[in-house]
Amino acid sequence: MKITSPTCYLIGQDNLLLECAKILRANEFVIKGIISPSSDAKTWAHSQKIDWFSSLSEVNWKEGSVDYLFSIVNNEIIPASVLEHIHTLAINYNDAPLSRYAGSSATSEGEAMHAVTWHVVNERIDGGDILKQVAIPVTSDETAKSLNMKCVEQAIATFSELVPELLNNSYQRISPNLSQPTYSGCAQKPVGKGSTEGSTQAEATAVTLTSKEQHQLLIEWNSTDAPYPEHKTIHGLFEEQVDKTPHQV
Repeated sequence: MKITSPTCYLIGQDNLLLECAKILRANEFVIKGIISPSSDAKTWAHSQKIDWFSSLSEVNWKEGSVDYLFSIVNNEIIPASVLEHIHTLAINYNDAPLSRYAGSSATSEGEAMHAVTWHVVNERIDGGDILKQVAIPVTSDETAKSLNMKCVEQAIATFSELVPELLNNSYQRISPNLSQPTYSGCAQKPVGKGSTEGSTQAEATAVTLTSKEQHQLLIEWNSTDAPYPEHKTIHGLFEEQVDKTPHQV
């Protein structure tokens, strides 16, 4: 049975958060609030008449219970006191293959495969059931920049698949293998902001995409009605994000 107008909060720190918010609204989710320190997220939320909060602690969860919480490029650990106010699911995006790599800066250094994962949030960091996971081959000449482009593309594609499944209650939960998890926190982010150092020809380059690349990923492939602030370019927005949160790109 299809769920009508489920409510949700989103928490995160970069522009992928806003793209996912637009996908949710297009699927008739009711966004009760955006939780983000990003000024761009604040501007977008206000333009859409959505409540904005800079952190989890600002939300009155006793009065703000919702069906879903979406954690997207988020560095805040979601406590049990918040999870108890999420009626259906809290869902996290992880730029890594669960559960071999866990943590906000998880990365599969030195391996031939990377992945993006959407998974359920529970009391164990990145230990919840997997909802969507797509493997991404790491080529011999891979750079952090090219790998990041692949991840952004797959994050949007898999989220676009997941949202209708949530509405129709047709999603599948897969239990992760927690026998050998490797936790990687922000302080352990590899040099080069995620360069694929295991590849012999990989560049230790910053994950900063050009205006053309971001336009293709976030606009041409995921056309939405809500624009970014008119006085800023896509390239400028991502440069600002790299400066603000260099370990979370």
